[in-house]
Amino acid sequence: MAKTELELAVEAAVKAATEGLVSKNTELLGKLKTANEGLVKIEGLDIAALTSASEELAKLKADKLEADGEYKKMYDQQKIDNKTTIDKLTLSNTELVTNLANSTKTNALSTALLGSKIKPELHDVAVATLLDKVAVGKDGVPVVGDKSVVDYVKDWATTDVGKHFIISGKSGGGGDGSEDGNLDASEKFFDKKNAAYNLTEQSKIATSNPDQYKALKAKFN
Repeated sequence: MAKTELELAVEAAVKAATEGLVSKNTELLGKLKTANEGLVKIEGLDIAALTSASEELAKLKADKLEADGEYKKMYDQQKIDNKTTIDKLTLSNTELVTNLANSTKTNALSTALLGSKIKPELHDVAVATLLDKVAVGKDGVPVVGDKSVVDYVKDWATTDVGKHFIISGKSGGGGDGSEDGNLDASEKFFDKKNAAYNLTEQSKIATSNPDQYKALKAKFN
């Protein structure tokens, strides 16, 4: 008995629907197989341990970042402390060099002024007046321009200003023509040829003005 057109159409529709389901089912079975194979590969792994290890690694990274930050803070602070220390040492060294230079210049002036018979009461004023004109050369010897301090002071003592600092106001003999008129008031205590030679007075000068004492001792010994 031949099938009607309706029956044939229904059979075709059922077949088409069935073939689509079979194809989809085959696709799903393939994906399920692939997933199962993946699960087999990781079988035996401790997922909890892996999770813990991952968390520990994250903590170590965080701790390292924090430690790096602390180390950087410590390093930066150490740099600041070192710079402060170096600055202080540099300043201290500069002050020492300056003080030494001033002391060297002062001593040279003091000796030169005593040699030019400076009035004792004007000694410190003369040093203060001339100090900024003196420089310490590379060899450590004080100079004024191209002159030694002694030569400069000798010339200065003959100027209109300098002569007022010198006993009798001139470099020659005293107003009465005597030899003592041109002597520092203290020199007579050191000059063995002078009747006023006196060890006690020398001792007093050594206590009150050591530089003057050394200069006079050097001059008369």
